[in-house]
Amino acid sequence: MKTYRTILLSLAMAFAVSACVTPEADVPFGTGESDLTFEAVGGRKTISVSSDGEWVASSGEPWITISPANGRGSGHCDVIIDSSLVLDNRTGVVNIRKIADDEVVSINVTQAGFDYSITVDKPEISIPEFDVLDKRYFDVKVKSNIPFDVKLPDNASWLTLDRSNKELELDRGVRPREVRVRFRWNVSSVPQERIAEVQFIPKDQSASLVRQDFITVVQGPAEEITQDRRGDSLAVLGACRSVAVWTEFDSSLPMDRWEGISLWREENMDDIRALVASDREHLLAERAELDDTDPLKSLGDEDYLEAKAQSYVGRVRKASFLMFTTREPLPQEVQYLRAAESLIFMSNANTFLIKSLSTGEYLNNLTQLRRLTVSAYGLSELHSGITALKNLEYVNFSSNNFQAWPGVLTPQNFPKLHSIVLNANQRRVIYDLSNTSDKDLGGFIDNTNPGMDNANVFWKRILTWEKLDTLMMSVNYLQGTVPSDAAVRNMGIRDYTSADRGDSLTVDFINLQLPRVLPNIKRFAFNYNRLNGELPMWILYHPNFNYWLPDSFIFNQEGTDKNGVKAEFSNVPISLGNYSNVPGNHGSYYDIHPYKLDDNK
Repeated sequence: MKTYRTILLSLAMAFAVSACVTPEADVPFGTGESDLTFEAVGGRKTISVSSDGEWVASSGEPWITISPANGRGSGHCDVIIDSSLVLDNRTGVVNIRKIADDEVVSINVTQAGFDYSITVDKPEISIPEFDVLDKRYFDVKVKSNIPFDVKLPDNASWLTLDRSNKELELDRGVRPREVRVRFRWNVSSVPQERIAEVQFIPKDQSASLVRQDFITVVQGPAEEITQDRRGDSLAVLGACRSVAVWTEFDSSLPMDRWEGISLWREENMDDIRALVASDREHLLAERAELDDTDPLKSLGDEDYLEAKAQSYVGRVRKASFLMFTTREPLPQEVQYLRAAESLIFMSNANTFLIKSLSTGEYLNNLTQLRRLTVSAYGLSELHSGITALKNLEYVNFSSNNFQAWPGVLTPQNFPKLHSIVLNANQRRVIYDLSNTSDKDLGGFIDNTNPGMDNANVFWKRILTWEKLDTLMMSVNYLQGTVPSDAAVRNMGIRDYTSADRGDSLTVDFINLQLPRVLPNIKRFAFNYNRLNGELPMWILYHPNFNYWLPDSFIFNQEGTDKNGVKAEFSNVPISLGNYSNVPGNHGSYYDIHPYKLDDNK
């Protein structure tokens, strides 16, 4: 009985509630919007839908999305627009249909197209005057919808584009895409800020841009390096920093106690004056560039040169930089060592890893330099401006990566040069050249490689350099035969005559009528190359042949040349005192130069 009472009570309450609900009045079907506009980047807008029944929204455009796309009664939905892919405006329609009676309301959608633009994330970049090579770069993010070029100022050679940069990929029509542009910069040597404005230029010059950004690069000033003892110490320390010398100089000690550094002293004044005199032309040219307030400018030529000589006392005479790690040419700091007569850079950890490296431009300012060693550095060429170093007497470019004899290294370019060391330029050792396809071997292989036409040019270049007293070409990849007597005569080399006899040549030697090849050479070495054939008589009877220690530095060859010919000479004499096995001999070396026997005692 109690159960029935509960059921009746529940039904009564339901009827009471239903009696309180007022039926929904008719709602006019429609939206609060008739037009929607969007920017090119796209976006989302909410619209209101009024309805007393079910409805559904649609659009025939793939770039328009509606969410939710249906509903019951009044509600809201979002119109979502994709980013544009085109330059022009595009239009579409959103239709909302009432299901009960197919009544439709439409909303016009308009989206702007993209304008061409090039924008950057960093309008100004500040960089220091120095950093290690691997850190000398900066990146700029460029957003654009048009292919562009990067334009660097003509006067900003210190700023370059990195080779790793990629082209802008416009894989979404004209929707802007982003690309990283990397720039590399050089160490500054000037005591003023350097500023470069970098522009981004559309490849299509006819395109009209609404925005075209540029970046301003500001490099801090370098510390001024003056032409005095203090300036020399800064130059030495800066050069150490630039090439990353493993053991740096102790700057707390006086410079004359730095290992590898020698200074000019008062007792060297005669040598200093000779050095200044040899560089007279350039020093006088520097005077013309002095400020009018500088008292040195008003001095006469000789007084000015004497003042320069006096100022060299206490400055660097010789600087040696040993054991370092670099992938760059000689550092910019070397240009300030204007009192040095000798400069040495030796033992770069990257020597054989570098494909192409030059001496660089800064060395070319040292017009007073007499002795230059750049050994085991990684050189494959000499900078063309090195010809300014007319006072060079000795160069050592051993243990580098030269494929060919440097074209600038001629007696015309270096009239005082008499000693050249160019041995051990093998990038790696290959004994059998006929059984390898490797390239970049170094060792002057391009000069005498069979099939190439420049072998005679190479030999003529060195064998006609009469002033040479030292030429070291050991441990390279010279191939083929040494030029015969007839071949060197064809190079324009004349025979010895009685006019050359003096106190040192015998009548028997003059009567041999041999070509006068390298008459002043005292040290001549080309052992451990890939040479073969016969040694010519101009070598076997050269007046200084015994000084060359031929058993060690001439006769010994190794390996096989490119044609598969074993590297060895067919007429090596038994000894300097026994030429019995030499075809066409004229007696032993000591028969022709008997006085040489006394030299060997």
